[in-house]
Parts: sequence; structure tokens; C-alpha cells
Amino acid sequence: MMDDPTDTTPADEPHYRARFYIDTTQLTGLDNALKQVQIFTAAAQTGPAATANDEVQAFLIGGAGPAPSVRLIVADSNQGSKFQSVTIPLPNPLGVNRIEFDLVQGASASFRYWVSAGNTATSDGSPTGSLTVNNTGWSGITQSSLGEFSASAQFRSNAVAGQALILDEFDSRRTTFIGQ
Repeated sequence: MMDDPTDTTPADEPHYRARFYIDTTQLTGLDNALKQVQIFTAAAQTGPAATANDEVQAFLIGGAGPAPSVRLIVADSNQGSKFQSVTIPLPNPLGVNRIEFDLVQGASASFRYWVSAGNTATSDGSPTGSLTVNNTGWSGITQSSLGEFSASAQFRSNAVAGQALILDEFDSRRTTFIGQ
């Protein structure tokens, strides 16, 4: 994992890509949706009035049996809530998964995402899914953070000494696909 979990090098990026790995091998008991923790955020310097500056957030969400998911939340002015979300079951529920996304700014902008087991090869042209968003009210990505933030009480009370959620190999770019 990176020494400093916050990257402040983006400068109001109108096109932002990021990739990281999540390893749930050591976790047990992620058996319901109340057990969740925020693991990533990418924020803008400014956002619409009365709205958070976060443009992308990722949460680890517990599921039935050993089937946790990742929930991606993306800024979108066209929604009453000012965001859209998508929940994707982790392909490797008790192991390493790769999460990558591509965010473009604009009135009819795109958010594409890739969620794959381990470091499974994927290509830019084959995302897991995509959303159309209106994020013109946000200034573009200026900061991203990877780590465990805002864990639910159920996640914290389920934490067992010696177990670790591993987040690793963060990479971000302006335009090129990151892949493995």
C-alpha cells in the first residue's frame, strides 16, 4: 500500500483514470450489507452548491455468504440525489480483485468501470459496465484517497484482531488505460 493514502497531484482533471487492488482474503463475516466501509474517494476542488465535492467513491459492502461487493458512487447533477451508484459482486469474493475506472467531465459524460478477479487481463474496450453522468458542476478531480474510511458500526464490530483488508497498487492517469 502507498505510504500516504492521499494523492494530491491531480489538477482539476477533466479526464481521470484510477486503478487499485482489493484483497479480502483475510476477512471473515462480510455476510450482510450493513457491514461496509468506504475504501476510495476522488474529489474535486469545487462542486455544486450544497453538494459534496466527491466525484467518485468506492465502498466494500458485505453480502450473503462469502459474496462481498464493491459499490461505486458517481457524481451526477441529473439525479435528485446528485449521484448514481452501481453495486458489483466481487468476482473473487475471498481474494484479490482489480478495480479500475475512467471518468470524463461534462454534461453527457461517461463513467466506465472494470471489476475483475486478481490481475485478470481486460482491455479498455471491455468494461464491466458504464454510466452516463452530468458532472459539469464539479471542477474535475484534484485529490484521491485510498484506505479504510467511515466503516459502519457493523463492520467495526465484526473486525477480528489480525485480519486485514488489503488495498494496494494504486495508479492514476489522465487518459490511458491502466490494466494489470
